[in-house]
Amino acid sequence: MKKKRSHQKYPKNLYFLATIIFAVILLVLVFASFNKNMSGGKEMSQSKIENLSDTYPEHPNLENCENTSKRNFCIGDVAEINNDINLCYQITDPDIKNFCIARISLDRNLCSRLSDEGLRGACLESIELKINWSRGL
Repeated sequence: MKKKRSHQKYPKNLYFLATIIFAVILLVLVFASFNKNMSGGKEMSQSKIENLSDTYPEHPNLENCENTSKRNFCIGDVAEINNDINLCYQITDPDIKNFCIARISLDRNLCSRLSDEGLRGACLESIELKINWSRGL
């Protein structure tokens, strides 16, 4: 008779960390795809969606955010890492602010307020992953 393998329960912190890492990777891919697909040679003075640069901190904290041109994205990452929705309100760009709030509050309705379709999809997917991971699925 074979012994059943017990399913090891991972700590919630591990799921939370995996969620954060996945969300950051997903954001990078969505933003890079959006920039690549922009057509017509339009220049954006202060683009909402920017490629990450060498100056973006690997493990950001609020002090790092003040020293990068990607301040809004950085604050959103710090807010999600720390599960601190109040930090989202320091973000000046409405889309990035709503994206931040939606991912922390798990509010799918906020995703619908995002003007970029790809970002809306990433928002919904991020929320679904977090919900599933919190349930241990």
